[in-house]
Amino acid sequence: MLLPGFLAIARETGLPLDICEIGSSAGLNLLFDRFSYDFGGTPWGDPASPVRLTPEIRGESLPPLDGTLSVSGRAGSDIRPIDIGVSAERLRLRSYVWADQTLRLARLDAAIDLAEANPFVLEQTDAATFVRHRFAASLAGVTRVLFHSIMWQYLPDATKAAISSTVLKAAETATSSAPIAWLRMEPLDTRNDHATLSLTLWPHGKTRHLAKCDYHGRWIEWLA
Repeated sequence: MLLPGFLAIARETGLPLDICEIGSSAGLNLLFDRFSYDFGGTPWGDPASPVRLTPEIRGESLPPLDGTLSVSGRAGSDIRPIDIGVSAERLRLRSYVWADQTLRLARLDAAIDLAEANPFVLEQTDAATFVRHRFAASLAGVTRVLFHSIMWQYLPDATKAAISSTVLKAAETATSSAPIAWLRMEPLDTRNDHATLSLTLWPHGKTRHLAKCDYHGRWIEWLA
């Protein structure tokens, strides 16, 4: 669900992405560019990747997958991150998947194996604190990206306000050589039966709703 948004950022900025995730859990989504994808017969990523994602395509158009994407840095945060280097933690992560969803469990195991071979930064800290530290200074020559999926609704209002304030303040100094992006797959209304992939990209700061998404990544309907 997130890949088409990352690709849109890369196409429009022409710069490497420095990605920062809040609500990361074990941080597996930080390796999104190491997965193998198939969007209605259109592939993207490493065909040899053990993690294969094949969402159903709804609507009349495929998400655009063209352009060059590179990740220059990746870091995530969670108030209680899961350390996949510990067997009991891996078991706890697997316990969150319904036992009859064997394909989903297999994908999770593959993503865990991939993460063990590709280390990244995963901090145990409050989301607002993490964003404040990561966005304290601009980075020239890269696009700083804040992203998250299905976690915003669980944050206290004060934390949401602090994160928004930090990003908006940082966006005031965004330029074409140091852009800032905010990508999220969250419901626009918690009563919706789907999430929405939304992107705000500075220096212009326009918010676009790119796609409707199944909460568990089973289908995507491109809107943009």
